[in-house]
Amino acid sequence: MHPAHCGKAAAESGRRSRIFFARVVAVVSGLTLAGAAAAAPGKDKRVEPPKPVLYPMRVVIVTDSRPGCAPSCAEWISAQGQITMETPAQFQRVFKALGHKKLPIFISSPGGAVVAALAIGREIRKRGLDVALERTVFEKCEQATTGCDLRALKDGDKGRPEPIGAQCASSCVIILAAGNERVVPVYGFVGVHQHFATQTTRHLLRTYQVQRRFDNGRIVEQRRLIAEKQLSSTTVEKDPDYAPVRAYFTEMGINTAAIMPLLLATSHRDIHRMTADERRTTRLVTRVATGDTLLQTARAADSKPENAEPTPVALPSVAAEMVMYYPPGGDTVDIFVRLKPASGPLRPAQFTADVALAEGKKLNARSTGDGIADPLYAAFALEDFCALRRGGDLSMKVSLTSDARPGTTLHISADLAKTKAAADYAAKRCSN
Repeated sequence: MHPAHCGKAAAESGRRSRIFFARVVAVVSGLTLAGAAAAAPGKDKRVEPPKPVLYPMRVVIVTDSRPGCAPSCAEWISAQGQITMETPAQFQRVFKALGHKKLPIFISSPGGAVVAALAIGREIRKRGLDVALERTVFEKCEQATTGCDLRALKDGDKGRPEPIGAQCASSCVIILAAGNERVVPVYGFVGVHQHFATQTTRHLLRTYQVQRRFDNGRIVEQRRLIAEKQLSSTTVEKDPDYAPVRAYFTEMGINTAAIMPLLLATSHRDIHRMTADERRTTRLVTRVATGDTLLQTARAADSKPENAEPTPVALPSVAAEMVMYYPPGGDTVDIFVRLKPASGPLRPAQFTADVALAEGKKLNARSTGDGIADPLYAAFALEDFCALRRGGDLSMKVSLTSDARPGTTLHISADLAKTKAAADYAAKRCSN
């Protein structure tokens, strides 16, 4: 390193200053621990650096947009997107805005940074908040014609809860575990797998402006960075440390002995969809229901006298739609039939739906609850989905019937082969 003289000496109050330029090669290392991946065999294996986060989590306070709730519409905290190291600050901002007010957290996330999820979870438990696996469909996003930027959402925006399509995978499970009540519908997607830790070493060429001066017989040096250039970068995979996660699950009352084997047995390249039994035995879920049950105003609106007789609903008064969900892991495609009454109350438990597929295959979609938000649900085996797709026929016909109106049937039909979502899912999950 050879400093170059760039100025002449200056005398001021008995001091002399000289300015030099110095070039230094610096080595900078950083360790990243993500809950969306796992350690591959071997240590210090070179890997691709982590990809930029496309959909970082946005945390905002939401006001219920559904009609009929005024003047006391429910509120909740919506947390959607990938967990990053900036996410804890978003939760802290919302908690500060709420003060001592308690609202449930509706979360939907593919996971992300484990360290951030641990910090968020401990803050949630300290505040005694409930967590539900639930998406929020924002009013401004439904009305948008060119997509919706989550970063533009703000506190007070209106939305409605939506359980279908919500997921809590990887490090999101850490946040779910923090809830006083942990609410997941029977069909909810909760997934676990190993963690993924990487260390990136960057070689940088840095140019500094160095100023030296004589002060009372001593040389005093000050540096100012004026340029930086990356020469190289190497990312290696490290063995993740599971001790903090084990301690955390124990702290939260989760059955660590039951949940850790599920997590450790699944590679980061895959994800294990927890069954209803696994969610129960691990104590990860305390209530099987939709997030709607955590909203006081929703419960008041749906409440009925304990001994009230169910109100029959004739099929002509009901509309229905079919919704498909292609989960990121597991061995099923989820089929939902959502009922929409034209008027009056509706009890989904009165209805069943028969789903006819190609090659004589059949499914039966049954009620998942007796609330208006509870859809009929059927699990379409991945093996059957892939086989029918290879055969070129993914058409299905749904026949909806009601105990209250025997002999009357409402028909719905769809052809999944014509949808992009089905094609994308098949490309990822079906072998050729």
